[in-house]
Amino acid sequence: IANGWIALDADFNALTEVISGGDNRAAKYVDALMINGIGGQLQRKTGLPMTPTEPLALTLWLKNENQEAYANAAHYMGVQEFIVNRLFGLNEVDEAHAARTGFYNVAHQDWDIQALAVTGLVTEQLPTLTTADAITTPLLAAVAAQTGLTEATTFYRR
Repeated sequence: IANGWIALDADFNALTEVISGGDNRAAKYVDALMINGIGGQLQRKTGLPMTPTEPLALTLWLKNENQEAYANAAHYMGVQEFIVNRLFGLNEVDEAHAARTGFYNVAHQDWDIQALAVTGLVTEQLPTLTTADAITTPLLAAVAAQTGLTEATTFYRR
């Protein structure tokens, strides 16, 4: 999830390029959240400083600046989760990476209701949370054939 955020349709096809906050385009949305006090509330619950590079801020940017992609997005995920999806067909994120999104409530160990409400997302649009860092699910058959890796190859998220 660090270094990028992607909006995808119901079939997990990308609706956007990798959205990166590196150019600071989401800064005005972070400023607005901090001014009205919501940013501070979210920082306390997520344990993450509110910055323009976090997926929560990038989602607000997308909601306001690319309304068509936002409206058609059934899923959102980071780059690592996108790669896992392409290799294994999974839609999940480990808690360590979820904690970097601005959507994860560290006390409840779940997606934060307020963060979702601020962006207009629902839990089903974010990857399923997992505590496992090892992925032992078989590679997709087509991926195994293309890469020469066996379907039994184990991958680690960290």
